[in-house]
Amino acid sequence: MDNNRTTRDDDLAGTPEVAILKAMGAYDNFGRHTVMAQRAKLTKTQMDVVIGLDLFGTMSMTQMSEHLAASKEQASRSVAPLVETGLVKRERNPREHRVVEISLTERGKEFGRAHKQEAAESVRARLALLPKEERDLLVEASRTAERLLCKLREIELGRKGARSCAPAGGDARGEDSGRKSRTDATQEQQA
Repeated sequence: MDNNRTTRDDDLAGTPEVAILKAMGAYDNFGRHTVMAQRAKLTKTQMDVVIGLDLFGTMSMTQMSEHLAASKEQASRSVAPLVETGLVKRERNPREHRVVEISLTERGKEFGRAHKQEAAESVRARLALLPKEERDLLVEASRTAERLLCKLREIELGRKGARSCAPAGGDARGEDSGRKSRTDATQEQQA
């Protein structure tokens, strides 16, 4: 049985799928190191909540559970302490009362800005270890990967133009940019 597994693994070794999986692992490791080093006293999942709200603005609990790749219950358990500490607020959608939306409070936005600054400095320091040509290649490859993976996600969601990823430039705070919440955009798509 182990021989069959090894043969199948060897067959996959040079495939595009394995290359993408390896790149995902490398990005995840790089990102995790950066986020975890700067995360204050929050769990990784709580940091993912703050980062998601910072990138996308207001989200429903369903959207947050999708963002976290977790159940609604797990998402709720991660959000609750953030509400208690004043980083996140929970409100009912005024048009759809069954929908609970979450967003960053002013304190949460400030925390997100500070975290982003610290993370950017950490990334800058780590990237400085590479020669300029390789840094430029990595940055360009990252932009291309983000664009294509967001496009793929939009296709999978069946919602062309749906905000499945943060807009280019990275600053996508809901109220500050005049942009609709993800919940509102999703409801308009479904209408």
